[in-house]
Amino acid sequence: MKEKISSRELKTALTLEREGCDFYLRLAEKTRNLLAQRLFLSLAGEEIQHMVRIQEIYTALREGKEEESYIPKRGKNLEKEIREFFEKLGAETLRKNVDNISGLKTAIKLEMKSYQLYQRMAHRLSQSPTKQFFEALMKEENNHFVALENTYRYLTDSPHWYAAEESKVWNWMST
Repeated sequence: MKEKISSRELKTALTLEREGCDFYLRLAEKTRNLLAQRLFLSLAGEEIQHMVRIQEIYTALREGKEEESYIPKRGKNLEKEIREFFEKLGAETLRKNVDNISGLKTAIKLEMKSYQLYQRMAHRLSQSPTKQFFEALMKEENNHFVALENTYRYLTDSPHWYAAEESKVWNWMST
């Protein structure tokens, strides 16, 4: 029998999102590369949205309210946002000042950790709005992973980036 989400699990998720937001803001402040900086700021904004939704679930459950739909509200599509920024400034500008590559690697690991946490939480829950919320968060964390991975490979000029399947790569970056 699957269980309901616990307040401890929600606090863990909230802490993870807060740490992610803080981490992305610190990375954005440290990097001189405009593409990475824009990505970090966008990710920080998405982590804030996640914190708000998790807090809403926590408050509702603490107050004994019935579960509502907590599917994260979709903001601007992350890939679309970065693509518009990329097209506006151009590849030549965005390949300048490539620094803090270790920050991108750490961010990739952070997104994998978040995905795995939400996967465990969703798996434990019965069919409910909260389960759907964590499944939606899994998708968003996967999108964050893809964005970070593509940006990392693009900025490091890895031959693997150019060789990757189109379904896994923001192929518009190759122009």
